[in-house]
Amino acid sequence: MNMFNEPNEVVEEGRWSRTCRLDDGTVYVSKFLSDGLVVDLETIKAEWDTWSESERLDFVQAYLDKPDASAEDEKILLFLMERGGERVWANMASLLPWLSDRERALGFLCERLGSDSSEPKGGFVRALEVIGGTRALSALEEFHDVTRSDLSTVDGADAAGLIIDFMYCCSALVKVKGREPHLHEIEAFLSDERDLVRLVASDLVREANEKGEAGTPGT
Repeated sequence: MNMFNEPNEVVEEGRWSRTCRLDDGTVYVSKFLSDGLVVDLETIKAEWDTWSESERLDFVQAYLDKPDASAEDEKILLFLMERGGERVWANMASLLPWLSDRERALGFLCERLGSDSSEPKGGFVRALEVIGGTRALSALEEFHDVTRSDLSTVDGADAAGLIIDFMYCCSALVKVKGREPHLHEIEAFLSDERDLVRLVASDLVREANEKGEAGTPGT
């Protein structure tokens, strides 16, 4: 299957993905999406301990683009929840809404959101937003309050990462609870001196406004 409807030069071919050249650069393509690649739990279990962290992350990155989930995929996800490690967990968070066991997914996400890990937590926030419910809302509100307090005690690169996590949490609360006051908390960073912080703030404000114009909840 060619996702671009024309031949493309393959720059790099991997087990789970490939990088193709386009006129204006290159593009990453997951084979789970482009080729309908399928993998089973036994394969992942047999090989997991032999993979480096970069190989594990390469698998997870490609797996994120899988267009649908099977019962076997759910087994793989449960395995990753047990054996993944902090960087894998941070990268695979958006897959958690796949789980049919909603309480297990919520428990895992709430635990990771409250952990002392230095990995980004925006993925956990977004997954809680998708799953929804009272428990998810309580976890988001607690993370919002703790992170807002922590922002006064850090600076530099640590502050930028914490700000981005905070903004993702505000964005989730905008969608779950309503625009005020959390949209204003994001807007406060539109003029931040750090490029990445400004970019994320701009994207989240635009996303909130687009949803508001469409008449979605939280307007």
